[in-house]
Parts: sequence; C-alpha cells; structure tokens
Amino acid sequence: MRIFYPTKIKERLRECAFSAVIGLGVLALAGGAKEAKAQENLRYDIVRLKMPNVKDEGKSGRSYPYSINNHGEVIGMYCDETSIYYRGEFDHNFLYDNGDMIRMSSLLGECDSHCYGDTADNHMVINDLKDVLHSKRASHITYIYRIGEKWQFDVFAEDMSKAGAVGEKYHIYDGIHDITQRGEWPDVNSPYPVTKYEAHAINDKFQIVGSILLGEESSSYPYFITYEELAFLYGEFFWEPPYTRVILLERPYYIDPLDGKKYYYNCHASDINNNGKSVGWFGKETTPGVYSTHACIWDENGSITQLDTPFHDSRAYAINDNNEIVGYSYFGAVLGAVLYKDGRKINLNDFLPENSELEHLIVANGINNKSQIIGYGSLHGSTKLPYGFLAIPIPLKEDLTGDGIVNLYDLAEFASRWLMTEP
Repeated sequence: MRIFYPTKIKERLRECAFSAVIGLGVLALAGGAKEAKAQENLRYDIVRLKMPNVKDEGKSGRSYPYSINNHGEVIGMYCDETSIYYRGEFDHNFLYDNGDMIRMSSLLGECDSHCYGDTADNHMVINDLKDVLHSKRASHITYIYRIGEKWQFDVFAEDMSKAGAVGEKYHIYDGIHDITQRGEWPDVNSPYPVTKYEAHAINDKFQIVGSILLGEESSSYPYFITYEELAFLYGEFFWEPPYTRVILLERPYYIDPLDGKKYYYNCHASDINNNGKSVGWFGKETTPGVYSTHACIWDENGSITQLDTPFHDSRAYAINDNNEIVGYSYFGAVLGAVLYKDGRKINLNDFLPENSELEHLIVANGINNKSQIIGYGSLHGSTKLPYGFLAIPIPLKEDLTGDGIVNLYDLAEFASRWLMTEP
C-alpha cells in the first residue's frame, strides 16, 4: 500500500528535497568542483591481459588486445618463450573470456598459424555473434572464422559487425562488394586525385565510416603519397530512397598566420556506433613526418565537435552505444589512456592500484556497451611494449540512476523514491 502524505507535508518534503539538490549544486560551484572529483565516483578494476604460465622475460609476456565485444570477450595477440622472433614480434592469438585467457588455436585450429608479425601488420575483431576476423596488412588477406567454418578474402579488413566486415573500399558479406560503386559519392573538391578509399568501421545498421585519401602515386611502398585525408559516412537504408547515401564528414579549418589563407585539416574516422555517431581525429603535419592530431566526434549528420583542448595531441579510437569514447590524450606532459564520458575527460591511470603489475596505461583502443575498456600500457621494470589491459567498471551502490557516476541526479532520484515509499 502506498503512503499518501497530507498535501502540506508532501509539498514541504518536496521543497526540502529540491532545496537540498540546489544547495549541493551551489556548494559544488562555490568550491570549484573539478573533473578529478567527478572521477572519484567512477571505479574500475584494471586486469592485465596475460597468458597463464608465461614468463615476463625479454619479449615474452607481452600482449596486444584488438577488439572487445558486448559479451566482454577480448581478442588479440601475445608472445611467449616459444615465439619465433624472426617472423615478427607476436606469434599467437588469444581469447579472453570471463577471467580465462586461452590460445585461439585451441578453438579455431589453424587460426593461430596466420598470426605472426607486429601489431600494425595484423588486425583482429570479434563481433557479438562471436565470429572472429583476422587480417594481414602486407599480404592483403582476411580470414573470417566461425566454429567449424573458415572464409578467406583477398583484402585487408579493419572491422566486423553483424552487418558484415569492411576494409579498404570493400564490404565483405557473402563475397566482396565495392562500396564506391554503389550510391552517389560527393565531389571531394580537391586539386589532388583520389589515390585510395579505406573503410575503417561498420555498425549493425550497415553504416560505414572511412577515409578518402588524395595525393599522387609513388614508386615505393605504399605506392602513393597522401596530401589530404577526408572522412566519409556511407549508409544503406533499405526502407527509403535514396537507398545508399554517402556524405563527407565536416572538416575543421584554420587560418595560416603567414599568408592569411584558410586551410582544412585532414580527418580520420575510426569507429561508428549504432546511434550513427562517429569518432576519430583531425590534424595536420606540423613538421615533416610529425603530426598534431585532436580527438573528435561527428554526429549523425556529420557535424564535428572537438573532444579535447586545442593544444593537446589526442585521438579517439572507439565509441559505444552509450556515447562513451576511448583513445589517448595528454594529461599535463604525460600521454595516457583516456575515457571521454558525459563531457568529461578521464585519465584511466587514476584507477591503477598501487600494487598493479602495470606501470602506466598508454592507449585505450576499444570499449563495449558494458563500458568495459581494452588497451595497452607499460610494465614495471620493463622497457618493452605493449602489455594489454582490460578495465572493468565496478558498480556503485550509490549510483541510483545507473549512469556509472554518483552525482546530484542520484540525490534527486533518492528524494523521489523516498517520497513514493511504500510500507
């Protein structure tokens, strides 16, 4: 039975609850509430991704996570004492699932035989269907594994969702399909010709983000020189015309102080969530071979918002359906793994316990819808890189709204529940 307070008492209780919320807000503002205080309401358990019984000697013991699905399964590469170094830095694939880290060859057979080389030459993805993608950049070969089945495609792929896989200019689903031959692609409005298309990510709604590279051909690998990079959003909508749409994501610009001319930044879109929001970075070459980049997000219409301060190098690598974003950024003069959440910039190193094997978290490159984060960092006493990690959020009993943080909204929720209390 619900308790019905007399009208005057109920109104007075509401006034008190509202006053408490406003009062705390004023105190927070008066005290100069800082980002660090908000971070204290977030808790993560940082787990090192290490194969059992592998020693931390030389190159052995290192790992690199590529992908995490919404079940919390992580896939990546690692090396141990048996690694064949002349073939590259890493020789084995791993799957991390609910605290257990196992070698992928025990699940997918010859999958492990294709795993060698450095982390830049390989790419791996595990989707929510538990399909596994493994690509080799140098040989332009992609393997897609399902228990008992295997497919091979002559293309380097970078992402896979329930809607298929993408890489270079192709969508892979029951074969290889050239997305540049579908839909009307916008004019790039550049003096340089298009040298390459790259599809970087695909969501479950068949929306794809990638890059259009412009420049000129070269006689040496990778056989072209890039002068401009534009980010695009490609989507197929089977329920309304035009069924295939392609837009160029917004490019910010700057005015050169020397000649007073307007110049556009290069843009790179690295991921897209099921809300149609894309993340990545924009930047320019400041000196030959040195680039300054800035993490950003594009909304579903292609409009851009910078995530970081103008003078900090940063990149955004992944976004989940809660619009939480991970990547790297500078905190003072130190580069570290970053989480962008609710307009805040959060240093994941703040959650490292004092007794952790990991010394510093450098990059976060994946996040799922449970807010579980993967990335890599450094190890105490070792100059080698990388050492993979998994950050698992710890539920907060005070988080009544379920948004992952404790703030004034939880106080308002508490007051609302109290007023509706049943005996």
